[in-house]
Amino acid sequence: AGVLADHWRRDRVLVLAGIVGLFAVVATMLTVNAYAYGADKNIQFICICIAMSCWGSYQGLWNTGVETIFADSIPSNQRSKPTTNKYILQLISTVTGPIIAIFLFLAFGDDWEIDGL
Repeated sequence: AGVLADHWRRDRVLVLAGIVGLFAVVATMLTVNAYAYGADKNIQFICICIAMSCWGSYQGLWNTGVETIFADSIPSNQRSKPTTNKYILQLISTVTGPIIAIFLFLAFGDDWEIDGL
């Protein structure tokens, strides 16, 4: 993805990421349908592998394109503070989900059955 961002325009890399993201959504929907309609376990496994590969490719393309645009939009001698602030915000956002999950588990408990999933 980094090579594409260096040789292509950044917006084109993001367009490619969007297309791959759409493939990821379709692959995920097919995976859910394969499970719902009782497809063979091997087919389900192959579907989930394809879907996760699409999501990983999407994330790699998208993140590379956005990070490159972010870095290019700030003069090189002024990148330290905005990059640090962005990193702190990313860390806060990754901590927020597990914290919310803790409160939901405390409020609703951890009782579930496979049919509910």
